[in-house]
Amino acid sequence: SICVDERRDKIFAWLAAPDHQPSHTSAQKKTQPDTGLWFVRGETFKAWRDLPHSTLWLHGKSIAHLSSTLVNELFLPNGRDPLPAVAYFYFTNKQTGTNVAVRSLINQLSLTMASDIQAAVESLYSQHSEGWQSPTLGTLISTLKSLIASIPHPYIVLDALEECLDRNELLRLIQEIHGFGSLHLLATSREELDITDMWSPEVKEKVETSLMNGAHGMFRWVPCQLDALGKCHTSAAVEAALQSLPRTLYETYDNIFLNIQEADRQSALKVLQWLAFSVRATSLAETVEILATNPNMAGACLFNPNERLLNPQEVLIICSSLVTISEESTAEEENTGRYLPCTTNRAQVSLAHFSVKEYLTSGHVRGGCASMLYFNQHMADTFIAETCLAYLLQFNQPFYNHGIRHLNYPLSQYAAEHWTHHARSSGCSSDTLQWLIMALLHSKDAMYTSWIELHDPDGALIRSFHNYRMGGPLYYTSLTGLEIPLLLLLARGVEANAHGGRCGSALQAAASKGHKEIVQLLLEHGANANAFGGQFGTVLQAAASCGDMEII
Repeated sequence: SICVDERRDKIFAWLAAPDHQPSHTSAQKKTQPDTGLWFVRGETFKAWRDLPHSTLWLHGKSIAHLSSTLVNELFLPNGRDPLPAVAYFYFTNKQTGTNVAVRSLINQLSLTMASDIQAAVESLYSQHSEGWQSPTLGTLISTLKSLIASIPHPYIVLDALEECLDRNELLRLIQEIHGFGSLHLLATSREELDITDMWSPEVKEKVETSLMNGAHGMFRWVPCQLDALGKCHTSAAVEAALQSLPRTLYETYDNIFLNIQEADRQSALKVLQWLAFSVRATSLAETVEILATNPNMAGACLFNPNERLLNPQEVLIICSSLVTISEESTAEEENTGRYLPCTTNRAQVSLAHFSVKEYLTSGHVRGGCASMLYFNQHMADTFIAETCLAYLLQFNQPFYNHGIRHLNYPLSQYAAEHWTHHARSSGCSSDTLQWLIMALLHSKDAMYTSWIELHDPDGALIRSFHNYRMGGPLYYTSLTGLEIPLLLLLARGVEANAHGGRCGSALQAAASKGHKEIVQLLLEHGANANAFGGQFGTVLQAAASCGDMEII
């Protein structure tokens, strides 16, 4: 139907997978007509093609430009699959990373299946607020595995692994999907020095045996052990480490925490809380600002530029293997297939795996050796709200150039747009949070005006109306559902019937968003339920607009 087609288009637009065809066409142009025929006619290729859950790694200079021939061969009728499910990705010039590759593979496999939106992709979209949030690499890999499991004989070809921007993440992807379902996975690369290349054949065999025996189906456990083993400088150190491998994934994360420098642990907690409960993906530039913000320094320096990391990549040292950095591509890059090098503003920081969040919020952490890392959603939302407000309180001058503002203060947009969400979710019970909110909500101060300039909860377009009058602090606390700050404002004598804002009054603003507790508080403090004005006209019409029968 038209509705299904429109939704499918919307979901795949949000997925933002690059067009895979140009890279394949370019590879074909560089390939001689008979390139690779010796291989596709051989028994090794035929066995890989015909046997389920088979993995093949081709490496060496002689395999250059071979992938395009293999892909073309897979699309030929084979007597078993009338429409083979083939997905491929070419890594080029260290300009693309694992996140982009997985998006492309999801897109390709989805297009080979039934015409309806695939359940796995639909679920991914729904889980991310109908496209308002960006998926992490972990959730993308989970979706890819769901697609692989639902296809009888899926094929994936990954070309030039050595050209991947974040090779560690790529190796983790391969670790998770190889042998999964009935997947036929083929990868090509030149022989390059990697951690396993430095080990002797005997050490490699011991590592493989130990990791195979210890994994017990825990995909994430294996790459974590490889990270730890990669820090061993001698064969004796590798063998000693193999004798004391942690038994569970949580014990592995305990070891990672214990290896974080003690001076870095508080900074690690900041980053981990933010990544676990932020409403969208976090850039590396934003992460640097988070670490330079100190919301508990009330009355002192809430944001100190001198505390910005000199090298943003050191986030990986501070948080160790608990986080990862990947690149975010632009729409133009995805359309053209030409990707620029990753920068601090484009790079995204995320938890290394969904199990990291489960670990950090678990009872295991709360009562264990890593107890200082424990937090729950209430604690994280409180911290994020406090950090956003502390960051906003530095802006005591109006913005004249928003482009310069975003460049110099990368966290400003997130802080302005989402502090109310985190504050409401936390319940505003923290004394520090209440102090920061009230510090911002001085309507005569530049910080309040700067916040509204950055993000007006009423909507940016509404301010262009000729007769628009910006709402006051009581209006915005009512509109965004901040109950405790509203009570503090009322206690200070703020007029409950003050006019302003798109809705005309605080009462209508609360009613239009379904904040029935705030509606009741305003009425108890003398708000006029019969006042006329604003976008909706009356409180009753404002309540009807959100369909809340209790308020009506």
